[in-house]
Amino acid sequence: MKYIDLHTHTTFSDGLYTPKELMEYAYKKDLKAIGVTDHDTTDSHKEAAHWASHYGIEFVPGVEIEAAYENIELHILGYFIDITNKNLQSTLESLRNMRDNRNTKIIEIFKEDGINATIEDIQKLTGDKLISRPHFARFLVENGYYESVSDAMRNYLGRGKKAYVGRPLPTPSEAFSIIKEASGIPVLAHPIQYRLDYIREGNMLKELKSYGLSGIEAIYSVNSLEDTKRYIELAKKYSLLITGGSDFHGEIKPGLDLGTGYGDLKVNYSVLEKLKSYRDS
Repeated sequence: MKYIDLHTHTTFSDGLYTPKELMEYAYKKDLKAIGVTDHDTTDSHKEAAHWASHYGIEFVPGVEIEAAYENIELHILGYFIDITNKNLQSTLESLRNMRDNRNTKIIEIFKEDGINATIEDIQKLTGDKLISRPHFARFLVENGYYESVSDAMRNYLGRGKKAYVGRPLPTPSEAFSIIKEASGIPVLAHPIQYRLDYIREGNMLKELKSYGLSGIEAIYSVNSLEDTKRYIELAKKYSLLITGGSDFHGEIKPGLDLGTGYGDLKVNYSVLEKLKSYRDS
């Protein structure tokens, strides 16, 4: 069997592996294809594609964009995107600017709580790449405020916590349109994380399909076997593609490994073959 991972992040967004390190690790794990889906940026693609080729791994260009749906922040994956598309890059730049505004507000909350930090301090942890919440978490760990990145995210920077700051987001329809204009395939990431009941899940997928959704990440690290079976059934019901990935970030998510998630994840190469057939149809 040939296995793949279509959902990974690098140091160009909130992952802790450089594109080179990611592909080297994928080679060690005998993965045949890797999708790089950094948040709001495609700047890792050139380097990732180079090292994927070096290690004989198939590179799948991707991106992850957040979208606002009712009171939920949906994560939308775009596969096989044309990174030269001007509208895509303009949108990603706008989203990054919104992140910058969000990051300034997080620094202000830090100061209110007696945490001495500047944007420049956080930037040192990124290597001049995009600043994400895990970088703030790393700063807190390195300065003794929390024991681990996951601890800081869960108790201080995560949704609903003191230092969580939201930002304006596109609608799902807008996100799908941006991805499709760039010749990409829009896929709903990790549906299990939205914590919807079966009926609401189905209604949401039906609505998103009408807006242009093409696929669903039915195979995901935290799914049980029953969860995966349910999402595959929903994908068939609404004529959606099936994708899968670990959502690998490195130590930010302790115990979650590339290709295998928390140990049981297996995404067969046939998933990618169907995705490519859809792209080429």
